[in-house]
Amino acid sequence: MANFKQYFFNEYDMYRNSGSYTWTKPSDIDETKPILVHVWGAGGGGCDAHTLGYRPDGGGGGGLAVKLIDPTALSATESITIGAGSRTYNGVGGSSSFGSHCSASGGNSGYNSSPNEGSGSING
Repeated sequence: MANFKQYFFNEYDMYRNSGSYTWTKPSDIDETKPILVHVWGAGGGGCDAHTLGYRPDGGGGGGLAVKLIDPTALSATESITIGAGSRTYNGVGGSSSFGSHCSASGGNSGYNSSPNEGSGSING
């Protein structure tokens, strides 16, 4: 059986509200182990047929980007952006990102003629 202990992480941070944040690299980080980052884009809003006179459509989910990052590639601080969910029937959920390492776009709202789901991208 493989030794999975080498992939265990000591802590996690979760950002659930839209906005801009700063992540600070821990001073005691083990630079021999990667950090695991998940970035989700915000979802699109649904379309209410009764109110708007359109057919009902659910909003698309935001994209997802997952990346293992070598701690030596991280700055002392990394900017984090958390996109806001769409609150309109034809809008788009906001994009989210972890520094320049990875990002994910938001999903389209229900009454939007473009494809409904967001996408993720991994840089580097």
